Amino acid sequence: MRNSRAAFSLLVFLTAAGMAAPAQAALIRFTFTSGTVTGAFTIDSVTAPTVYSPGKYADYHGVDISFGNFPTRPYELSFFTATDGGGISIAAPGGGQKSVFGGPQVFAGLVTQPQFENRTYTLLRAPYGALGELTISGAPVSAVPLPPGLPLFATALLGIVALGGVFRKTTGVSSQG
Repeated sequence: MRNSRAAFSLLVFLTAAGMAAPAQAALIRFTFTSGTVTGAFTIDSVTAPTVYSPGKYADYHGVDISFGNFPTRPYELSFFTATDGGGISIAAPGGGQKSVFGGPQVFAGLVTQPQFENRTYTLLRAPYGALGELTISGAPVSAVPLPPGLPLFATALLGIVALGGVFRKTTGVSSQG
């Protein structure tokens, strides 16, 4: 009986610790360079995409980008998955003029919660053949995230332990040997 109580206490502690850990927010800096043009913008690491399509892209609308000496203004950014050609798209608001650079997928995780890594990606603008570089910095470096099903698993395990205690009381089974 003492072992099941200890296991129960440990399970409750681990579940509470995992659920209480706050998300680590940070401003992620992006610098995009293609030829003589350089653009810079930031996205908060906990900001969800404005629009997304599972398996295809994550869009952020109204992202202020500064290109060299031009005034900063909002753009629509798309980050594409590898299955959708990878890379990024920078477009004027409302689907206006667009620059699409293909290449590797520049985020990990789901399109609903992209996770960016500090590194530089080489991208290609087809059909023009122009190369671009996207450098990401300031992304939070965190430990391996907990699996999303852990709270459900912990709740199920807790229920099994509780049922085991009820079963022992109703059947008169003793744990002392």
